[in-house]
Amino acid sequence: RDMGTVQRQIGQAEAIWGAARAYLHENHSRLWESANKDQPIPTADRIGVRLASTHAIRQAAEVVDIAYNLIGSTAIFGSSPVQRRFRDIHVITQQVQGQMYHYDTAGQFFLGMEPQGSI
Repeated sequence: RDMGTVQRQIGQAEAIWGAARAYLHENHSRLWESANKDQPIPTADRIGVRLASTHAIRQAAEVVDIAYNLIGSTAIFGSSPVQRRFRDIHVITQQVQGQMYHYDTAGQFFLGMEPQGSI
């Protein structure tokens, strides 16, 4: 707590999560607005939510990794709340929504290509 590197990493973790959370909320709000209209949801909104969701999962894993590394070997014990969060978030990164290929799909869309993955 009193070390500059700890303070810096806590600040970085907060910024990482805050930015990912804001991006996720922005895209979910846009999708919600589209869903409340009597028309199909635009591909851009569907891509946005997919990308923001995957990004939030990946950034959450990075934040948990920061905590895990700061705590050191204490984090490996079952009594550590970080141990459980570390396991949980890394499992989620391996589920469908957390897969890296969603970045490929979004990139294809933003480059004007037909997205190959599920949106």
